Amino acid sequence: MLVEWLWLERWQGRSPDKFRRQTDFPTIESVRRRWTEIEPNLIEYIASLKPEDLERVTSHKTTAGVPQSAPLWQMLQHLVNHAPITAVNLPQCCASLDAKAVSTDLIVFYRERAAAQAKA
Repeated sequence: MLVEWLWLERWQGRSPDKFRRQTDFPTIESVRRRWTEIEPNLIEYIASLKPEDLERVTSHKTTAGVPQSAPLWQMLQHLVNHAPITAVNLPQCCASLDAKAVSTDLIVFYRERAAAQAKA
């Protein structure tokens, strides 16, 4: 929920410097209430996109203040990829194996590939 909020903020030209605290959402009902505020905005934004919007490079700062930019289509793919894999499954698996997690985020792949191409 908060990751989807963060990306939507970035796509709308804002760069939040932090997430809300987990303690702000002590119950599943509090998460549902917040999600009912975020989801319609995300759906509306995506529905408003035109094919040419997908190539637009969007710039933002991470929550740590690091500038980043990428085509919107990459960020959209990342959002879809992020939720089920990274946010839930991978950390749980690694924790149960006492292993360090390896990023499977698509946006990380694009950034590493771009950096490697820039060095070549």
